[in-house]
Amino acid sequence: MGTADDAVAGAIRHRPDVVMMDVMLRGSRDGIDAAGEILERTGIRSLFMTAVDAPAVRRRAAEVQALGLLLKPYRAEELCRVLRSLSPPADEKVLPARREEPPLRHLSAGLAWRAAL
Repeated sequence: MGTADDAVAGAIRHRPDVVMMDVMLRGSRDGIDAAGEILERTGIRSLFMTAVDAPAVRRRAAEVQALGLLLKPYRAEELCRVLRSLSPPADEKVLPARREEPPLRHLSAGLAWRAAL
């Protein structure tokens, strides 16, 4: 587990299509703080992994345009399904940030996801 600063630096350096972010990080800032900074600086959105399914976590994740919350423990199959669902057609820009996002919702016991996805 790294720090928020590590996550931001890695996203800037590597420019991934999606950031997979744990909510709990070392240090004074959490993964949601890091995701907000990554979004602001790069436009890259995050998929969160968390063991805490609390309203405050969902609210804060929605504020940083989270792609979803993958609730721990989760199976590899769930993660693969989520990542495949994020793959756009080849001629489409990858994961554009949207101003209006639907609220997060549960699709399965271990997965919270946006209604639009």
